[in-house]
Amino acid sequence: MNKNQGKANIRDMTKGEPLPLIVAFGMPMLVGNIFQQFYNLVDSIVVGRFVGSQALAAVGTSGPLISLLIALAMGLTMGSGIVVSQLFGAKQNKKIKATVSTTLIFQSILAVVMTFLGLVLHKPMLEMIKVPAEIFPDAAAYMRIYFLGLFFLFTYNTFASILRALGDSKTPLYFLILSSLINTVLDLYFVVSLKMGVVGVAWATLIAQGVSAFLCFIYAMLRIEYFRFGKGEFVFSKEIFVDILRIGIPSSLQSSVVHIGFILMQNLINSFGALNMAAYTAASRLEGLSHLPSGNFTQALSTFVGQNMGAGQTERVVEGRRSVVKLTSIISIVTAAVFFALGPKLIGIFIDGSEMEVITRGSTFLKIYAPFLIFFSLMGSNTAVLRGSGDSLFSMICGFADLGVRVLAAYTLAAIPQIGFWGIAMAIPIGWAASALISYLRYRSMAWIDKTVSSLAHD
Repeated sequence: MNKNQGKANIRDMTKGEPLPLIVAFGMPMLVGNIFQQFYNLVDSIVVGRFVGSQALAAVGTSGPLISLLIALAMGLTMGSGIVVSQLFGAKQNKKIKATVSTTLIFQSILAVVMTFLGLVLHKPMLEMIKVPAEIFPDAAAYMRIYFLGLFFLFTYNTFASILRALGDSKTPLYFLILSSLINTVLDLYFVVSLKMGVVGVAWATLIAQGVSAFLCFIYAMLRIEYFRFGKGEFVFSKEIFVDILRIGIPSSLQSSVVHIGFILMQNLINSFGALNMAAYTAASRLEGLSHLPSGNFTQALSTFVGQNMGAGQTERVVEGRRSVVKLTSIISIVTAAVFFALGPKLIGIFIDGSEMEVITRGSTFLKIYAPFLIFFSLMGSNTAVLRGSGDSLFSMICGFADLGVRVLAAYTLAAIPQIGFWGIAMAIPIGWAASALISYLRYRSMAWIDKTVSSLAHD
């Protein structure tokens, strides 16, 4: 390891008390993802308060479609991160560098392909989910500009995922905070000052993501040895690529199918009109925020699991998972209490106070699923162990269970006249509970122990 790399924030998680390590690693990720959520939150707040509820609905209805096309690449990025974390735990430094170069090559190709698909298919996809005519132009414009910036999004996530796999969760945070602040300033300037509407928030997001991608790239190249390549070192390793695909494809399929489920859900939501679409958009933004604490500590658990499985320390994995379950359960209870106490005020952040019906519906939606957030935490802790150990196929099955049960329950409950729109909120925790149960049974079976990457078997 050279002098520059020694100054970087790389962390070995195979030694020390598990929970403090996981919390110390997870906190920067939590703060970073809060700022990343600000991209969508600020977009929603600015258009909701300064343009109107129809513009808010246009931004919200675009989300599942955008997420669908990038889910494949992000799942493969997760596969790369797990491979890097296990190789780091096993101290196989040469293979880490080969994993980095292999990842950079295929992720760059995927970014170009996904950008092309997004630009070609965004209007047909909006038509497929029956976006109302009055918000269709805004939704299409938002998606078109967002897809133009996909390369920046992919670049940031690729570098950030590898840095986190090496135990560095702080550096991506610093760059994300800066880009989030840029996004906020540009949102207000483009929408409030220049009156650009939905197009303005889309351009603000693109520029801010470009900044975070560029800074993450420069830092990694200057400070991390694994990102600097001598002659013959920038290679595409078929062996490592197979490991990445074995772990990443199930994650990609899971994300893709989950987002198809979200599209089905959005189609159902759209059938209830623009008012309910706006209420759901605001409530779903808050749902995303509510997932961040538990989601980031379980994501930190995945890195912890990867490094310790690479080092052959299964007992530390069990101890780490037990600690995270306790921590995230407490967080879920506190979050639910906040939603019950402050629901209308929180929804009111996204929409002008004169549109009380949207605020009332959005806060009611929150209160329906909030008491069951603990199921989300349990599901996340269990699947974090499966992902970190390389048992991605079963992690995918757990994701499918959440999705399938949620969509089936939503369409069934929404068809009951006395329930209607509220059936969508009721279906969310039903899906979480199904996945939590299945993932727990897999965890208890201990079958995930033998799923580490095949690259560890070779020098």
